[in-house]
Amino acid sequence: MHPILFYELVKAQLYGETHWQESDDPAMMFYGTYNSEFYRAVKDLLHARVEREKSNSTVRSEAYRDGKSTLKRRWHDLVSAERRHRNDGARRAVACFNGGCL
Repeated sequence: MHPILFYELVKAQLYGETHWQESDDPAMMFYGTYNSEFYRAVKDLLHARVEREKSNSTVRSEAYRDGKSTLKRRWHDLVSAERRHRNDGARRAVACFNGGCL
């Protein structure tokens, strides 16, 4: 999709909203590829990895390895459920924007 078309599509979905407050919550304000739950899970997993690396940067203890294993399993679970998080509304929104809606 051309960048200008993408911009116009998202703009139309924001219903005139142009000034919003920054938030730690990655809730979708337009129809993205995935639902908000998916993006929240990605954010939480990324933050967990950074915190694990920061707290254990010099010590590679058993707890560190257990945490790494848990984190790897959580990523695997999220990737396995990826299809469930897909946002069909995004595809419909693009079709409507291109004149494909009734």
